Amino acid sequence: MFYKKEVNKRKLFKEDSSDIKEFNYIKTASTESYIIQKSLHKIMLDYYTQTKYFFKLYNRDTYIYHLDNIIVYAYKYDNTPNIALKSGKLTLTWEDRDFWAKIFDPNIDYIEGNDFNYFIDSEEKTELYRLLALNFQSTPVIKKEGINYIYAPINHIEEAIYKTLTKNNTIPLDQKIKNQMILYGFNFENIKEKLLTTDGSFYFKDPTIIDELEVENLEEHHYLNLLKSKKDKNSLNRSIASIISHSKKNPKKVLEEKKVKKYPEKKLKYRNYDNIRLPYKDN
Repeated sequence: MFYKKEVNKRKLFKEDSSDIKEFNYIKTASTESYIIQKSLHKIMLDYYTQTKYFFKLYNRDTYIYHLDNIIVYAYKYDNTPNIALKSGKLTLTWEDRDFWAKIFDPNIDYIEGNDFNYFIDSEEKTELYRLLALNFQSTPVIKKEGINYIYAPINHIEEAIYKTLTKNNTIPLDQKIKNQMILYGFNFENIKEKLLTTDGSFYFKDPTIIDELEVENLEEHHYLNLLKSKKDKNSLNRSIASIISHSKKNPKKVLEEKKVKKYPEKKLKYRNYDNIRLPYKDN
């Protein structure tokens, strides 16, 4: 039981490192486990010198694939990136009711672009939102020219690589690169169109397709848990309508920073005590 408890913690050491030579390992209650992980790391290093392919842990929920001139950050759960909608100073995450209200707004549209992704353009309002992966904003990588950096769900790596290399299906895939990817074990046949992308680098599942989202500890995500709990389409639609309605009545607003009032410093006046005569006292 103690061993299982330790393993379930999945505490990763050197989790901020993405360098190939840095050894990342999961702490367990067993010394043998550490030795095995260390040995596998050395085997992978030797394999990399021959093939330019390397696989390693990045953190407890994300793995890194080094594929010659492609580096893929493959995440296990759809909540791992911590997706957010950002408009000016307003940031909406999965934990905000208004995130789901915007996503399910009947006037919402999505486009791939660097300036904005989701937009609402109706007679009532025009809103622009940039979709961000907050947890991938500061990956410790010094990006090198000629390298494609990709962030994608681990079960849809092939689709993300294919779309990146073909610029989202606008150019043919180089056969030499395709053959190399096949040698690494990737299969580009029968790719399922499951992913959206912001810029051809970060890929994610459409959050409106609730059934497709896979998360760890679902109960911690109030609104997603609520929507996933609905057994039929009618009850799901009623919940969505309720979320949108409450969001319109009381939308989330940017919290203004409280300005601390600064008072001018008082200058202390010092008296010159050198010329002051003290009263005589006979000890």
